Amino acid sequence: MKNQFYSIRKSIALFSFILCLHSCAPVNSIYDNAKLIEKGKSKFIASVTKYKSSGKNENDERVSQNLQNNLGIAYTYGLSDKVNLSARYENLKYSTVDYVNGQWVSVKGTEHYISLAAKLRIKNEKMALYLPLEIYTGNVSIAPQFFYTGNLKTNKIDYTVAPKLIIPLGENLKENGYVPLLGMNLGMGFSGNIAKYAIRPEIGILLNPKRSFTNFNYNFGLGLTINI
Repeated sequence: MKNQFYSIRKSIALFSFILCLHSCAPVNSIYDNAKLIEKGKSKFIASVTKYKSSGKNENDERVSQNLQNNLGIAYTYGLSDKVNLSARYENLKYSTVDYVNGQWVSVKGTEHYISLAAKLRIKNEKMALYLPLEIYTGNVSIAPQFFYTGNLKTNKIDYTVAPKLIIPLGENLKENGYVPLLGMNLGMGFSGNIAKYAIRPEIGILLNPKRSFTNFNYNFGLGLTINI
């Protein structure tokens, strides 16, 4: 049991030390697509996301560990047909374990995440570039992300693939050998009219290239987008 949790703690540490003060995982969700809203329009997003960490123990067995549950809200404004601006807040409630003074203890707490971002159109409704400045409790990062969206059923079902980098600023990047984290999101949108609203399930994965790719964070959740 000790070896199992120690392996998972190492996996968690690959990410938590970079951006958060305690045992929280970096935010790795979008619940959005590549389409920009029109000038003067608004979009609201509400979401719930669960994060877990997966890794192998000393017996080469794969084990996983719960990390946190996030509740998020976001607002987007159409500055123009080619540029959208957004603000986002997430409440991160983490619950994990740590090995302290010879025994395993529960570690729980709350962190806060705020981001300010620009979304730039590359190809109408198909491709976009998302550029957020992310602020955690006491830490800052940038996380450029590329959106590609395709339609499975016009204005009713779409899918979005979104690779990203998470680049901590300052000493945190130096501690990781100046190597950013790699993330990927895969989401879908379901609606009677996606131009107005959508329910968006999503999964994601986050890797640290400096460490073994057998250890990673993953997330899954559900978002609701409403265009006004």
